[in-house]
Amino acid sequence: MINPLGSSNPINPNMAANEVQKAQESKNIEPGQTQDIAKTGAKDEIELSSLAKDAQTVLKNIDSKEAARSQLVNSLREQVKNNTYQIDSEKIANKMLQNPETSEFL
Repeated sequence: MINPLGSSNPINPNMAANEVQKAQESKNIEPGQTQDIAKTGAKDEIELSSLAKDAQTVLKNIDSKEAARSQLVNSLREQVKNNTYQIDSEKIANKMLQNPETSEFL
């Protein structure tokens, strides 16, 4: 049988109580008394690996690029909807000339 802590060893309530008592004694806490974290200044901390930090940076960049792309698409939709979208034929022609797949037909 697996105990709630994920071990196959049975939980001994006396042993658990002894561990709690040892922890309280080491921190000078009386039984039944709780320790206020705000008073001790204790806090939890985590440290991310450099790979995790890099992944976090990449995700932020993706999010910002997606937001910019979404804003551009919405702007173009509005222009098309309002019949104000202007096609830059010179820009299209230059791109076609730069692309080897389309330039062979010219």
